[in-house]
Amino acid sequence: MPGVTLGALQGEFPRTIPTEWEEVGVVERLFIYPIKSLAAREVATFSTGKFAAQNGNLVDRQFCVIKQKDRKIISSRRYPAMSLIQVTVSATEVTLSTPNRPSIKVARAGNKVADAPVNVFGDMCLGVDLGDKIGSWFAETIGEAGGIRVIEHGVGDSSRPDKETDEYLTPLGQPQDKPIYADGFAYMMMTTKSIAELNSKLKMAGEDLEVEVTRFRPNILVSGDFPAFAEDKWAWIKIGDAVWRNIRPSDRCIFTTVDPFKGEKHPKGQPLKMLKEFRSTEDQVEKKKVGMSPFFGVNLGLEVQGDVKVGDKIFVCKAL
Repeated sequence: MPGVTLGALQGEFPRTIPTEWEEVGVVERLFIYPIKSLAAREVATFSTGKFAAQNGNLVDRQFCVIKQKDRKIISSRRYPAMSLIQVTVSATEVTLSTPNRPSIKVARAGNKVADAPVNVFGDMCLGVDLGDKIGSWFAETIGEAGGIRVIEHGVGDSSRPDKETDEYLTPLGQPQDKPIYADGFAYMMMTTKSIAELNSKLKMAGEDLEVEVTRFRPNILVSGDFPAFAEDKWAWIKIGDAVWRNIRPSDRCIFTTVDPFKGEKHPKGQPLKMLKEFRSTEDQVEKKKVGMSPFFGVNLGLEVQGDVKVGDKIFVCKAL
C-alpha cells in the first residue's frame, strides 16, 4: 500500500484566522488524561487553556511519572499496565486506583516550589515531586523495585521549551505550541472515519482486532460526512469560540499496540504494523524527522481560547 506523500500541510491555506468557514461535523467525544499515560477521563466539556484542556480539577497531562535516576518520563510503551490506572483529582488530593491493588490518595503540590527536573523526550522541564508514598505505590504497581516518582506541574505557564518552527514541516506552527507533559503538543484530534478505515484494513488483513479511540489518546474525536483522513488537510479548525491551527500529523509509536482495557500489548504489534503499511511518510525530509512512525490524527496549536462541548459543530476553513 502507498504511504502518505507528505504529512505536512501543502498548497495554499490561510496563514491567519480565516473569515470563511464550512461545517464538516460534530464533536463526538472529549478526553482529558490527568496523568500522562494513565487511563483517560471522558468529559462532556472542557475549556481550552493555552497549554492544556481543562475540566474543573482535571487538566490534561498535568502530572507525569518518571524514573528518579535519569528523570525521564515512563509510559505504557514499556509498562502497559499503566493504562489501567484510574485517576481522580480534587483541588487538594490525587487518588489512584487499579485492579487488584489498594487505591492511594496523596496531597497535591499546592504552593510548593517546582524544583523537580523532568525529561520529556529531551525537553527539560520542571514540576513538584508528590513524595515517597505515591512513588512506592507506583513502583509496586508496575513491577519496579523502586526509584519511581510522580510529578505535578503548576497551572500557569508551561515549563517546556518553546517549539522550533519549520516552514516545510510545520507551516502553521508557533513557538508557544507546547504542552505541559504531553509528548509533543497540547491538543490532538482524531475522526471516527479514520478509525473506521483502519479497522476495515485490519479486518481485510484477517486481523482479529477492532480498535477504538482511547488507545490513540486524542482530546477531541470528531464525526461527520467526510472521507477518512480528511483531517490531515484541515488547516484551521473552529469549535464554539475556540480556534486551532493544524500543526502537523501525529506520528505514532508502540503505545498504539496497548489495549487500554486489558493493559497488554497486541502480540502481533497491531495496529501499528498496519498503520506503517499505509500511513508512513514518503517524503525524505519528513522521514528524517519521524522515520517510519505512521501518522494518525492531527496535532493542533491553539489560536483562540474557548469552551468545547460534545455535540458542538466543527468548522474548518474553506479551501483557497
